[in-house]
Amino acid sequence: MNREQYVEYVEKSLSGVLRESRFDNQKKQLLAIRLDAVFNANYSEDYLWNHSLFLSTNACVLLQLNGDKKLAIRSLKTAAEVFEALGLTSESYDKIFCLILSSLCYDISGYQASAYCLLKDTESYLLETIGETDNNLTRDNYIISQTIHILLKKIPLARQLLAEQVSDSNGLILFNSAIDKWFEVILNGTDLAYMEEIGEVYRYFLQEQNVYISQLLFLLRERIRTFEERSFWDNIFSREVILQNQTWKKYLKLLANDIYSGSNIKPIDRRISRFEFWTSQLRAIEGGLIEEDNNFIVQMPTSAGKTFIAELSILNALLKYPGQRCIYIAPFRALTNEKETDLAEYLSKLGYSVSALSGSYEIDEFEDIVLDTTDVLVATPEKMDLLLRLNPNYFLDVALMVVDEGHIIGDISPRASLLEFLIIRLRMKVPGLRTLFISAVMPPENANEYSIWLNGQPDKVLRSRLHRDETAEEWEPTRKLIGRFDWMGSSGRITYLNMDTVNDETRISTPAFVPGILRLNQYQGFRLDNKAKTTAALAYRLSANGNTYVYISQVRWIEGVARNLLKVIALEEAYKDFPLYFRRSKDKESYHFSAIWYGEESYITLCIERGIGIHFGDMPEPVRRAVENDYSNGVLRVLLATNTVGQGINFPIKVAIIHSTILTSSEDRPKYLSVRDFWNLIGRAGRAGKETEGQVVFVVNSNADKRAFGRFTNKGNIEEAHSILYLVLTALVNGRINQRTFERHLNTLAEPYILSLLAEEAAEQDEQVIIERMIDNSLFKVQADISGIDTAPLNQYFRATFERIRDEVNAEELRIFGMTGLNLESNTLILKFIEDNKGELEGYVDSGNYEGILELIFEVFDMELDEFDSYKLNRTEIKPSQTLPLALHWIAGSESAVLREEWSKLSNDPNGLFVLLADCYYYRYCWGISSFLTIMSHVLQIELTDLPENVKHLSSYLKFGVDNPNACLARSIGIKNRETALLLSNRQLGISGRDFLKWMANLEMEDIVAYETTPYESQNILETVAKLNPERQRTELNDIEFEVKGINHERSRRDLFFIVDIGDELEYERDSSNQYDPFAIQILKDGVQLGFVPREFAKIIAVDIDLNQAAYEITVEDYISGVDYDRIFARMVRI
Repeated sequence: MNREQYVEYVEKSLSGVLRESRFDNQKKQLLAIRLDAVFNANYSEDYLWNHSLFLSTNACVLLQLNGDKKLAIRSLKTAAEVFEALGLTSESYDKIFCLILSSLCYDISGYQASAYCLLKDTESYLLETIGETDNNLTRDNYIISQTIHILLKKIPLARQLLAEQVSDSNGLILFNSAIDKWFEVILNGTDLAYMEEIGEVYRYFLQEQNVYISQLLFLLRERIRTFEERSFWDNIFSREVILQNQTWKKYLKLLANDIYSGSNIKPIDRRISRFEFWTSQLRAIEGGLIEEDNNFIVQMPTSAGKTFIAELSILNALLKYPGQRCIYIAPFRALTNEKETDLAEYLSKLGYSVSALSGSYEIDEFEDIVLDTTDVLVATPEKMDLLLRLNPNYFLDVALMVVDEGHIIGDISPRASLLEFLIIRLRMKVPGLRTLFISAVMPPENANEYSIWLNGQPDKVLRSRLHRDETAEEWEPTRKLIGRFDWMGSSGRITYLNMDTVNDETRISTPAFVPGILRLNQYQGFRLDNKAKTTAALAYRLSANGNTYVYISQVRWIEGVARNLLKVIALEEAYKDFPLYFRRSKDKESYHFSAIWYGEESYITLCIERGIGIHFGDMPEPVRRAVENDYSNGVLRVLLATNTVGQGINFPIKVAIIHSTILTSSEDRPKYLSVRDFWNLIGRAGRAGKETEGQVVFVVNSNADKRAFGRFTNKGNIEEAHSILYLVLTALVNGRINQRTFERHLNTLAEPYILSLLAEEAAEQDEQVIIERMIDNSLFKVQADISGIDTAPLNQYFRATFERIRDEVNAEELRIFGMTGLNLESNTLILKFIEDNKGELEGYVDSGNYEGILELIFEVFDMELDEFDSYKLNRTEIKPSQTLPLALHWIAGSESAVLREEWSKLSNDPNGLFVLLADCYYYRYCWGISSFLTIMSHVLQIELTDLPENVKHLSSYLKFGVDNPNACLARSIGIKNRETALLLSNRQLGISGRDFLKWMANLEMEDIVAYETTPYESQNILETVAKLNPERQRTELNDIEFEVKGINHERSRRDLFFIVDIGDELEYERDSSNQYDPFAIQILKDGVQLGFVPREFAKIIAVDIDLNQAAYEITVEDYISGVDYDRIFARMVRI
């Protein structure tokens, strides 16, 4: 039999096993048993073990012989699933060894995140066997241990253990030599050969007839071979190119060595190396992500590694176009915070500054400071739109625009047109602007349309394919198990979709189900007789499987589920197996902030005490962000939340429970969650790297729930992501709306952006040229052309609107109106109000009386202009002007108890206060203030920048709840608590703006301790300081001068001044044990500590020392005598 015939034989053998109905059925039975499903099981563990061993071994053979790769990958994944299930349920086989085999099979087949998940708790595993010498058993366990570390991606630890290992065993010497070379390649990119030695190791143990270890090494050899296909070092560019570029090299070494975590250096046993691409990311690289300058649509499922794809693109753009910036548009406030943190994790260590801006159209100088010092700006569409209005030339230096959760363009919402017009105007302003457009839940045909929009061709879509060809199935890093909970009489059960078992004799297929998961009367005196109680009891039961998220579509229903869950926990607490994660504990950041804002008796605070997080949009920001942190870190076990979690936030969710899908209830017609948002939401279950699968349970409590379950779980029902302007156009063409309604919709959706376009470009170009450019750069034209619909009605509307605006507004008013983001009617009404109150406003401006100006602005809010009208506040029947006293307390920094007392004078609903703060003060009203001041400056003929300080900063004062510019700046860069922001600002009264930012960037822990804040607030300061880079693109520091920090904190340091002179050489030492600053570098004189390198420099230098063993010389350049201590200035030069 020649090679070709042998390959054909192996392929036939593998295909035969995979097609075998008995094997398929027994595999399904085994998987169902994992879920505690009930059925007549008749599977054989021996049968499944032997077939999986056959599949995994021969699949590797096929890969080595360049046979059918698709078949090999399918065989390996099937074997992985069987080994995993055996590892969790087997009564005959060593469970951990099964998990090791499963992990190897997952890893080889491209599911590295699943491989990692399986072995997180297996590092202490030891093989126990009879007949081997103690030496051989020790040797074999060492190899197994190293294999586990490799699969866990703990390469730094594995290499340290290798260096410590001493043995005269030939097999072990061979093994250590081979993997040490591979580790060197992973960690440093060194070009070494290792595959031949790996093969020798396998053959050695095969000849020894060591079945366990030879099988392990056979799979490990193939796993190591796949590294060459997936390695960062070989796939971004050629290795030679990367090694010549110091920034790329440093970046990949940062990923591989994983030294730092927030404000700490990681212990070596917690360092997780990232050194190769997932399948989805490989497809992006193969599609030209790095090599081509095209625009791309990234259409990949949730948790497929899209953020890393964006990060690679951003770094590539910053290196390819030095001096330019990148922008990242994230449509939700929580998502901007998360993406800022994610991108800053590595980019800031390379010397790039990453900052986030959220909110609406409020104008403040603090954001200008942030913009000036930022390389990567993460912001909401509203913020980007405002920036484009105020400073369009800023975008001329933008090399890449990333649009995350881009499918919101397909929402039925004014924000949809905002994002589309933002992209239209940016494409008009910067025709060559490269764009990366990301979506997890966009239908394939829409992705092609968006590719035509951004590229003129449909094929620039990067999809997550299991294999390279376009017909291949979609690759997802984890599995989803979707089921429904029903009451069957007095017993509740979960039935799973797409998990049937077949009786071998009758051939009858039966859905897998878990019976008796709840009983209607399982709690005495607490009958599970409504949906809130059922959902609460289900959340308690399923939380035993891992982090649980309960989606509740309306905020008003959260409290009912929460209080019932508290009741269930109280009833369960009497049992001895009561879980630790539900025991009372106030030692949580989320509890700290919830107690401040809601009080200790609020259901939200009581839930947090019990390990239950609450999360929805209209929460105080410190509470919401603390809940996010605590849930992500496992401090909270259950999260009850609205769709705020589905807005792109990455949480470690094992189980998602769907309580409801009705967003708003009305007498006419309820509004449901979209199917697109449902799939985006359940995509959070089974996060890659946390779980191998996610479980989704839909609570069915009525016939309406049954219908909803059928509709939502069918992916074919995902709504198309059509431009909202295209939908309005088709509604007109198809006769569903008349011309008047058509124009009314467009006045809301398009007029504010037409105002801006006219203000930006009308002076330079003919109006029809502007209209044609606008339409040609639009998504709605692409979709209209594909559908054969004429865009003439839109053209006519745009032209009529241009003419109407020209007739009603003079050139100067047009310039001002174009800056506000408001429609023409709102601008005009505000202008008239200001003109009517001009004398009073002049007096307030002259005296700097911002309270008087604010009172007039709140009168404008009473006019119910569309942009500032909050339907949530309207439900309370409270006028905006009635909240003015509360607003003044808020701005003055009054404590939350005072705010709650003021609100109680207006309403009996305590939650209304937080609606006011989140929806009105943070978003709508600060936009209104900025618009008002912009138009007022025009009327009073005063430049905005020349207004009194308290007046020009008024929108920021309302947004952040402080009346101090530096405190506003501190809040804008990440300080959560108003009191902490004010404390920081009061510590440095003599500086402001960029100097204040630089001062914060260099704060030492000794400074922070002296502030006597709570541990949570101190940690928040540390985290904020750690991400700051006060200068742009400071990627290399070869020669710097600075003041030595920290001299004043210890007497011994101050005393050293007397023996330090200009020109003296100083020493430096990495302070790796510093528990607050992972980048700390001590400066010493004759071995005695003098102080530290300032943080703003230390981060870059420390990384260079840790990764590249860089060396420096330090000399004293100057000193200044002071009253309390002396200041020393030093120069640090890289050798």
